[in-house]
Amino acid sequence: MDKTKIQFVITLLAVAVLFFIFSHKNETAVFLQENAGEIAAVVAGPFDNLRLEAKSAYVFDIAEDKPIFELNPEAQLPLASLTKIMTVVVAKELMPESAFASAGGVVDRALVNSSNEAAAALALMASDYIRYGSFLDFMNNKAKELDLRQTYFLNETGLDVSQNMSGAYGSASDIVTLMKYAVENNPGLFESTRYAQTGAISNTNIYAASTTQLIASKTGFTDLAGGNLAIIFDAGFYHPIAVAVLGSSKEGRFTDAQKLIDATFEYLRK
Repeated sequence: MDKTKIQFVITLLAVAVLFFIFSHKNETAVFLQENAGEIAAVVAGPFDNLRLEAKSAYVFDIAEDKPIFELNPEAQLPLASLTKIMTVVVAKELMPESAFASAGGVVDRALVNSSNEAAAALALMASDYIRYGSFLDFMNNKAKELDLRQTYFLNETGLDVSQNMSGAYGSASDIVTLMKYAVENNPGLFESTRYAQTGAISNTNIYAASTTQLIASKTGFTDLAGGNLAIIFDAGFYHPIAVAVLGSSKEGRFTDAQKLIDATFEYLRK
């Protein structure tokens, strides 16, 4: 077939396609209008239309070693009592096992009830085992060791130092890395944070008992930080997922996290 005939055939096919489209445009428009919601749901991912109060959020699939949702994950924000995750990790690594075990009540109050007095007491106890430097030095050195690039600590509690200065700063992605390290290297350390109540100690995570397969959790709230929350939950057949929410509200941190959990389950089903 010569070039002229090939061009003629192509032109004829193009005209046929255009004729088909225009002759069925009304039916096509009606179909799209009637099924717009379903089409949008298929096209959009489970995280695409989320509305969060948080300034920053990060969801990390620990089993697959990859992030599955990011909202300003590297933004450096006040950590509030998420600081206590590092406080407990450093104390655990500094203290002899027997000494740390005997401080179990203090650890639970620091993690579960988010007691500033307990965190300060734990740091003081661990300081007895430091030959050089301070407990705060060890916290900041651990942040460097874990490559937490946005994280540094000014105190062991996360309490605001002043109206304009937080006791610690970090990012959602840093907190996920820290939480993952804490749980993987200290099995059982956060077990008490799964429950609404541990003995006489009430959990500041008021949704602990209702959160699906919770593995670990830590709350944070100050005037500067707003509401923060870090959790790890099991999405099924030991498929751990880490979630960090920073800069939300006191109530919003929990609803934000639940939205991210629900979206994660939908994401994993696809």
